[in-house]
Amino acid sequence: MKLRHALSAAVCGVVLVALAGCGTDNPLTGGSSALDSTPPSSPTNVLAEQRSSDLVLTWDASSDADVQGYDVYRYSPDPTRENAYVKVNVSLVTDTEFPVADATAALAWYRVKAVDTSANVSAASSAVQGARPAYIGGTDETPIEQGILKPTHRP
Repeated sequence: MKLRHALSAAVCGVVLVALAGCGTDNPLTGGSSALDSTPPSSPTNVLAEQRSSDLVLTWDASSDADVQGYDVYRYSPDPTRENAYVKVNVSLVTDTEFPVADATAALAWYRVKAVDTSANVSAASSAVQGARPAYIGGTDETPIEQGILKPTHRP
């Protein structure tokens, strides 16, 4: 009999502890403190520029005030397969340009997505194609563009 009474008391204690934090003051139950689940607007006017020997992506910022940064994605060679894009930045890009450090001379497709302070991610920007300029030669480097040699100067 004593064992049954002790077991009942232990079960009741667990139930009481489980119910202790279930009041109406819980901020996750809705009301005015509901979480932001609206994604920000997409970045626009994404461009791929060749600067010196680098590929740099630039874009117009998302119009949302709570944007924390941007993620850059690459896919090669088909821009229509959204699930095949891979994020290339390690941490959020807080500017509206991104030098693609690991870009190659082969053309690749890029897209940018905005991320807000609640970790909501925008739809992808339109795709843009870009590549790092390819060079051959020694000190007088000559860029190769689309298989055509373009001299940088004439003697």
